[in-house]
Amino acid sequence: MLKLLLRIFVVLGIPALVGIAFFLFLRSYFFTPFIPESDKVFLVELASGSSFRSFCDQLESKGIIRSAWMLDFISQVKKSDTKIKAGEYQLSPAMSPQDILNKLSKGEVFKRILTVKEGMDIWQIAKALEDAQILLGTEFIQAVQDRMLLDKLEVTAPSLEGYLFPETYHFSGKQTALAVIWTMVEQFYKKWKPEYDQRLTELNLSKHEIITLASIIEKESGNQSEQPLISSVFHNRLRSGMKLESDPTLVYGLQDFNGVVLNKHKETESPYNTYKNFGLPPGPIANPGQSAIRAALYPEDSDFLFFVADGKGGHKFSTNLREHNDAVRDYRNMIREAKEASANAASDAPVAEPAVVTEVAESAVAEVPASNENLEASESPATN
Repeated sequence: MLKLLLRIFVVLGIPALVGIAFFLFLRSYFFTPFIPESDKVFLVELASGSSFRSFCDQLESKGIIRSAWMLDFISQVKKSDTKIKAGEYQLSPAMSPQDILNKLSKGEVFKRILTVKEGMDIWQIAKALEDAQILLGTEFIQAVQDRMLLDKLEVTAPSLEGYLFPETYHFSGKQTALAVIWTMVEQFYKKWKPEYDQRLTELNLSKHEIITLASIIEKESGNQSEQPLISSVFHNRLRSGMKLESDPTLVYGLQDFNGVVLNKHKETESPYNTYKNFGLPPGPIANPGQSAIRAALYPEDSDFLFFVADGKGGHKFSTNLREHNDAVRDYRNMIREAKEASANAASDAPVAEPAVVTEVAESAVAEVPASNENLEASESPATN
């Protein structure tokens, strides 16, 4: 009888014990991180079309998991290998195989964030893309200037400037320039409301002209509450046959601009120089947001033809050149007095100039006419 029991144990018990031991081992492996105390994080790509086993080998080679074979085996047992989504993942040796499989199955891919702010131009967006490691800036610039793409979108300007809608975008994995551009252009058309097309007819302007005007408004003032008034100045000047004389358009066409607009710059031969050319420039000078687009479409009703920075984050508007010149002098005096007060402050008790005043002063001095003599002859609406 004892021998019979022993034989049964050998036949049934030992395999059972081995199975239990193996189960406990798998259970321990599944819930236990390879290096619990690790603070390292790796960005690993699971390429579309690649095998999960090759991905496991990659994790093992980077020291994220103990065994590629074990992770692959467990994923098959749990049938999670069929649910895993391609993409880039942030993984760490401090994560257990269970945590890793859950993240892969849920598709919690790593998102690269790109923030396109209102008023950014294509070169600024290119830098932001490169900084976020989404795309080489040169590839982006080449793509937004591609004539075939521009013709497909019926854009007559030299680039897609103006049609790359300001927004926070999330990209996963490596992107092509076309994919990135298309995402931003699609967002632009999503934000373009049907009522805007009717308004174009009322204004007798094309969509391209409105986006061009909106980009100028955006660069002239980030203050959304006064953008409709800024818009009214440009609409009034266009209707009156006056030159727009906008510094931001001039700057857009300058090479190696150092931040200071001088009178000699206003003599530059450029299609974007609205001091020499009548009407709108050939295309947008930045990418305007929804507020600036609405302002271009729905300007405030006014008789204003000029504006100048008021030193408080806004602008002083005028209906004639004499009022405008007086406003410019007042602004110049305010800036000069602020600088003198700062220079005379005691070194042991420095008086910090308010940030808003400093920022406005720097841009204002750069954009007002270079001398009082020229100031009297200036008809620029955009002395800010």
